[in-house]
Amino acid sequence: MSDHRKRILDLLASGKINVDEADLLLERIAQKASKSEPEIPAQPKETPPPGPPGPRYIRVVVSDKDGEKANVRLPIGLVKAGIKLQAIVPEVARVKLKDRGIDLDVIGAMKPEDMVQAIADLTVDADSRNGEKIRVYCE
Repeated sequence: MSDHRKRILDLLASGKINVDEADLLLERIAQKASKSEPEIPAQPKETPPPGPPGPRYIRVVVSDKDGEKANVRLPIGLVKAGIKLQAIVPEVARVKLKDRGIDLDVIGAMKPEDMVQAIADLTVDADSRNGEKIRVYCE
C-alpha cells in the first residue's frame, strides 16, 4: 500500500475526511498512477448551502440493573462505507440474506446521504426479560 493511500485511510479513520472525500482522493491517486502526463486538477465542487448538521455517530448502549455493560459509538461514515462495500458481497451470501428479508440491492441503490438522512431520527429502545436495556440512536 502506498504512503498516499495509507494517509488517506488514516484521515478517514480519524474522521478528518468523509468517505466520499476519501473515495475521490483514492480515485485521483489511481488516475495519477495510470497516467504519465501531469494531471489538471478538477474544479472544486460547489459547496452546498449550510444547513443543520446531520448526525455524526450511531450510539449503542446496553445496560442492566448493575449499570452500563456496553457503550459503542460508530461513525456515520462507516454507514456510507458499508453501502459501498455491499457491492462486493458474494452472490451466495446475497441470496441467503435475501431469504431472510435483507435485500442488499435496495441498500446499494440508496445514495449514502439518503441513508444517513433515513437513520438521522433513529431511536431504538428495547428491554429484555433479564432486565437488560438496549438503546440505539444517532447523535
